[in-house]
Amino acid sequence: MPDKMVTDLFYMAHGFSDITDLDFMVIRADILVDRARRDLAETIAFKPIPEQMGSSAVRNFVNLMTYEDLPLLKAAKHLSDARNIIAHKLHGNYDNHLKQFYKALEVHQTEDPDFFNAAVIIMLTMISNERDSWEERKQNRS
Repeated sequence: MPDKMVTDLFYMAHGFSDITDLDFMVIRADILVDRARRDLAETIAFKPIPEQMGSSAVRNFVNLMTYEDLPLLKAAKHLSDARNIIAHKLHGNYDNHLKQFYKALEVHQTEDPDFFNAAVIIMLTMISNERDSWEERKQNRS
Protein backbone atom coordinates (compact mmCIF):
# COMPACT_ATOMS: atom_id res chain seq x y z
CA MET A 1 0.00 0.00 0.00
CA PRO A 2 1.45 3.44 -0.94
CA ASP A 3 2.58 5.69 1.93
CA LYS A 4 0.04 8.38 1.02
CA MET A 5 -2.78 5.87 1.24
CA VAL A 6 -1.57 4.73 4.68
CA THR A 7 -1.48 8.36 5.79
CA ASP A 8 -4.99 8.93 4.44
CA LEU A 9 -6.30 5.89 6.28
CA PHE A 10 -4.58 6.95 9.49
CA TYR A 11 -6.19 10.40 9.44
CA MET A 12 -9.59 8.95 8.54
CA ALA A 13 -9.40 6.61 11.52
CA HIS A 14 -7.67 8.89 14.04
CA GLY A 15 -8.17 12.45 12.80
CA PHE A 16 -10.52 13.42 15.63
CA SER A 17 -9.30 11.06 18.32
CA ASP A 18 -6.85 13.41 20.03
CA ILE A 19 -8.65 16.73 19.66
CA THR A 20 -9.20 18.37 23.03
CA ASP A 21 -11.69 20.86 24.40
CA LEU A 22 -8.89 23.43 24.40
CA ASP A 23 -8.27 22.74 20.68
CA PHE A 24 -11.90 23.52 19.95
CA MET A 25 -11.73 26.63 22.14
CA VAL A 26 -8.62 27.92 20.35
CA ILE A 27 -10.27 27.41 16.96
CA ARG A 28 -13.46 29.17 18.10
CA ALA A 29 -11.49 32.01 19.71
CA ASP A 30 -9.55 32.59 16.50
CA ILE A 31 -12.84 32.81 14.58
CA LEU A 32 -14.20 35.33 17.10
CA VAL A 33 -11.03 37.41 16.86
CA ASP A 34 -11.21 37.35 13.06
CA ARG A 35 -14.77 38.68 13.19
CA ALA A 36 -13.85 41.40 15.67
CA ARG A 37 -10.81 42.36 13.59
CA ARG A 38 -13.04 42.64 10.50
CA ASP A 39 -15.32 45.02 12.45
CA LEU A 40 -12.25 47.04 13.41
CA ALA A 41 -11.14 47.14 9.77
CA GLU A 42 -14.62 48.32 8.75
CA THR A 43 -14.30 51.20 11.21
CA ILE A 44 -10.78 52.14 10.10
CA ALA A 45 -11.57 52.05 6.38
CA PHE A 46 -13.20 54.93 4.57
CA LYS A 47 -15.07 52.47 2.34
CA PRO A 48 -16.70 49.15 3.27
CA ILE A 49 -14.40 46.13 3.40
CA PRO A 50 -15.34 43.82 0.50
CA GLU A 51 -16.93 40.52 1.57
CA GLN A 52 -14.42 38.59 -0.53
CA MET A 53 -11.48 40.16 1.34
CA GLY A 54 -10.00 37.23 3.24
CA SER A 55 -9.06 37.22 6.89
CA SER A 56 -5.33 37.43 6.16
CA ALA A 57 -5.88 40.55 4.02
CA VAL A 58 -8.02 42.07 6.79
CA ARG A 59 -5.33 41.20 9.34
CA ASN A 60 -2.66 42.85 7.16
CA PHE A 61 -4.82 45.96 6.71
CA VAL A 62 -5.38 46.32 10.46
CA ASN A 63 -1.69 45.70 11.14
CA LEU A 64 -0.75 48.45 8.68
CA MET A 65 -3.25 50.94 10.08
CA THR A 66 -2.57 50.47 13.79
CA TYR A 67 0.49 50.64 16.01
CA GLU A 68 2.74 47.64 15.60
CA ASP A 69 3.17 47.07 19.30
CA LEU A 70 -0.51 46.84 20.19
CA PRO A 71 -0.84 43.91 22.59
CA LEU A 72 -3.97 42.75 20.80
CA LEU A 73 -2.03 42.33 17.53
CA LYS A 74 0.66 40.27 19.24
CA ALA A 75 -1.94 38.16 21.04
CA ALA A 76 -3.93 37.65 17.83
CA LYS A 77 -0.80 36.46 16.02
CA HIS A 78 -0.04 33.86 18.69
CA LEU A 79 -3.65 32.70 18.82
CA SER A 80 -3.66 32.33 15.04
CA ASP A 81 -0.38 30.41 15.14
CA ALA A 82 -1.87 28.04 17.73
CA ARG A 83 -4.95 27.54 15.56
CA ASN A 84 -2.75 26.83 12.55
CA ILE A 85 -0.92 24.12 14.45
CA ILE A 86 -4.24 22.51 15.37
CA ALA A 87 -5.56 22.83 11.82
CA HIS A 88 -2.49 21.81 9.86
CA LYS A 89 -0.33 19.65 12.11
CA LEU A 90 -3.22 17.89 13.87
CA HIS A 91 -1.09 16.63 16.75
CA GLY A 92 1.34 19.52 17.10
CA ASN A 93 2.19 21.30 20.32
CA TYR A 94 1.01 24.90 20.52
CA ASP A 95 1.67 25.52 24.24
CA ASN A 96 4.37 28.10 23.52
CA HIS A 97 1.99 30.11 21.34
CA LEU A 98 -0.62 30.12 24.11
CA LYS A 99 2.05 31.18 26.59
CA GLN A 100 2.93 34.09 24.29
CA PHE A 101 -0.78 34.85 23.80
CA TYR A 102 -1.24 35.25 27.57
CA LYS A 103 2.01 37.23 27.85
CA ALA A 104 0.90 39.70 25.15
CA LEU A 105 -2.33 40.25 27.08
CA GLU A 106 -0.34 40.57 30.32
CA VAL A 107 -2.34 37.87 32.07
CA HIS A 108 -1.06 34.85 33.98
CA GLN A 109 -1.55 31.51 32.26
CA THR A 110 -3.41 28.69 34.02
CA GLU A 111 -4.68 25.31 32.87
CA ASP A 112 -8.30 26.30 33.57
CA PRO A 113 -10.32 26.50 30.30
CA ASP A 114 -12.48 29.23 31.81
CA PHE A 115 -9.34 31.30 32.17
CA PHE A 116 -8.64 30.91 28.45
CA ASN A 117 -12.19 32.15 27.78
CA ALA A 118 -11.56 35.12 30.07
CA ALA A 119 -8.33 35.95 28.20
CA VAL A 120 -10.22 35.83 24.89
CA ILE A 121 -12.86 38.17 26.34
CA ILE A 122 -10.05 40.54 27.39
CA MET A 123 -8.70 40.44 23.86
CA LEU A 124 -12.09 41.01 22.24
CA THR A 125 -12.59 43.95 24.60
CA MET A 126 -9.24 45.38 23.52
CA ILE A 127 -10.29 45.10 19.88
CA SER A 128 -13.62 46.73 20.70
CA ASN A 129 -11.87 49.57 22.53
CA GLU A 130 -9.53 50.09 19.56
CA ARG A 131 -12.56 50.19 17.26
CA ASP A 132 -14.24 52.77 19.52
CA SER A 133 -11.07 54.85 19.50
CA TRP A 134 -11.04 54.86 15.68
CA GLU A 135 -14.74 55.73 15.63
CA GLU A 136 -14.08 58.70 17.91
CA ARG A 137 -11.18 59.90 15.70
CA LYS A 138 -13.39 59.71 12.63
CA GLN A 139 -16.10 61.75 14.36
CA ASN A 140 -13.59 64.40 15.45
CA ARG A 141 -12.42 64.81 11.83
CA SER A 142 -15.96 65.52 10.65
